[in-house]
Amino acid sequence: MNCNTSLSDPTESQSHTTTRPISERVIRAVASHEGRDPLDLEPPLYDAINPESLDALFKQDTVDGRLTFEWQGYRIDVTADGSVDLTKR
Repeated sequence: MNCNTSLSDPTESQSHTTTRPISERVIRAVASHEGRDPLDLEPPLYDAINPESLDALFKQDTVDGRLTFEWQGYRIDVTADGSVDLTKR
């Protein structure tokens, strides 16, 4: 069953005003949804995508764009506005 859920750290804004890199927000969103510690997620994010490249794509000066990839059984959509959407696969 697929459910499309927009997830983020509830204490943070979805915009680029957050100081956390997008790769860290992806990890935290998946860990939160799974009820697990971010450090316990296996395989690590870098097995699916290069975290440094992900962060570089969505720097504060990024105006437009979207990237979709799969990790931890989710389709993850990241957009230039800083949103992280998870769809359970």
